Amino acid sequence: MGLSHKHLAYLELVFDALTDGVDGYNLGKSMKALNFSEASDDLEAKGYLEKEYLGNRQVYYRPTKKAEATVDRTFSPTDGGEKGNESLTHRIGVRLAATYYEQQGYDVHMYHSPDGDSNVYDVYATPTKESPDDRRKVVEVETSPEKRGHVEGDYDKLAEAYGDGVWVAENQKGVRRLVKSLSEKLESNPPQDGSLATINEHLDSDGAHELLSINDLRDEVEQ
Repeated sequence: MGLSHKHLAYLELVFDALTDGVDGYNLGKSMKALNFSEASDDLEAKGYLEKEYLGNRQVYYRPTKKAEATVDRTFSPTDGGEKGNESLTHRIGVRLAATYYEQQGYDVHMYHSPDGDSNVYDVYATPTKESPDDRRKVVEVETSPEKRGHVEGDYDKLAEAYGDGVWVAENQKGVRRLVKSLSEKLESNPPQDGSLATINEHLDSDGAHELLSINDLRDEVEQ
């Protein structure tokens, strides 16, 4: 049995939601809120989508290679590259961070390498007349904060960048693990067991100006 127009339309919307965005929808909501979501169960059963849960058991999907071949698309945004075999949670964090800064009026690019910089940043937000400040936001999404060597390498990358270094962890637990992994790099001394707000109050280092979490971003972009 082939795919219906609704199946194909839903696949396209899932790709859009994870790359360049969908008008009237963002990843603060479950992907069940996308149009034609009645086709999602069939697409999962047929091997076109893989399901994951975030937050309060909200449903998100990652298109499979089979889906890419069917609609002739990749997992890459229009103006940026793809991290490779990144997890769905990482991609959702990148897209949420991009949406968060877009809503504040920044000019935002995912997986961006600015002119003269060999590094690629998960999100690169350039201020505009509409943004609340005139500082670039250079963002790394870290879903494996226990990998100290990798985290420290990303810190050095953000410290060298022109702008505010922003980190996104999955949740409060991830935030605390991230602070622990960064402890030898940070110039300030935020409490490793503190709340996100408390940690941010004490955070002021070249490669870490602010910490965000995917769970909080999901709420923020829906306001």
